Amino acid sequence: MVGRGGDFDQIVSSAVKRFQRRIRADNSSLVWILPYPTAELRNYEESFSAYYDEIEICDAAQNSHPKRAYQIRNRQMVDRSDLVVFYVEHNSGGAYQTMQYAQGKGKRIINLAEQPSEE
Repeated sequence: MVGRGGDFDQIVSSAVKRFQRRIRADNSSLVWILPYPTAELRNYEESFSAYYDEIEICDAAQNSHPKRAYQIRNRQMVDRSDLVVFYVEHNSGGAYQTMQYAQGKGKRIINLAEQPSEE
């Protein structure tokens, strides 16, 4: 599940698609979770549907205030996950809050920003 809200989501999506093409696609799905329907989705739904295996609108988030909708969507994605991968460098912001939520839920977490770099 990805949110498609920034560069990290795009990198993860590309990695999943590359894995599906090179290794196998029958044991994974790339699911784009939106907090609410967007004009971008409406305008490019055919292209997005060809790229993502599934597209979902988060029911709990779509009727909330837009600023709150992303955090609601993120928490629902965490609730549905066994492993959550982040790239969080700062102790503030939405991704950090979601990582804190995942830790509180006892989820297995990988923060790629904390991984040693390969040289």
